[in-house]
Amino acid sequence: MQAQQDMTRSSGISDTELSALVKTFSEDIGPDGEAAWRKLQAFPRNELVDRLRSQHDSLPGGEPRRYQIAFVLASLNFEYETNVKEIASVLSKEAKINEYADTAVSMLGRLLRRGHDELLKVLFSVAPSADASLAEALSDVLSEQLRANTRHFLVEVHAEPLATRSRVYELVAHGPLNEAELRDLRQRLKSLSTEPQFSDVVKEILSSNIFGRKS
Repeated sequence: MQAQQDMTRSSGISDTELSALVKTFSEDIGPDGEAAWRKLQAFPRNELVDRLRSQHDSLPGGEPRRYQIAFVLASLNFEYETNVKEIASVLSKEAKINEYADTAVSMLGRLLRRGHDELLKVLFSVAPSADASLAEALSDVLSEQLRANTRHFLVEVHAEPLATRSRVYELVAHGPLNEAELRDLRQRLKSLSTEPQFSDVVKEILSSNIFGRKS
């Protein structure tokens, strides 16, 4: 207890305020989330990690705040694999609490944007059974990845079973890509189709509902 009080004094922030910053950063992708991240990064790293781990370990399994803290720790590259595994556990078939799944997908998508490309496989694995808010969250992230990280997306999706690939294309087709983005993506895919390792999967994507079967 004394150690926790000392840490609170050294950073000048209470556990309640720290929890609020964690929640804002983990759930808000706009200016408020960016501001919360700047404040979190301003703390002495060792102190921040210790306090986050203490809060995390005091919470029961399945508590959403555990995933929020895991996301912050992963973003700090602290015990990255362990924390990502906890976030991804929300998406497993065995998970008892699924109402947080769309938020977990959003978190993994944000880590993907930071260059953690291996997480795309995790999202592909849940695509076939996704519906409702989970499907919507996947549509957003997968659409962005196909547009922004096209080559890696093609490599990874090509390794998936046909049923998974088809569902992934369906989710992207319902995603937020606008006409200009789709035109640019179509041209990029056509260019990549000249490379043997991409020709089959590009043909498959160009004939999918992503482009309204007009390619």
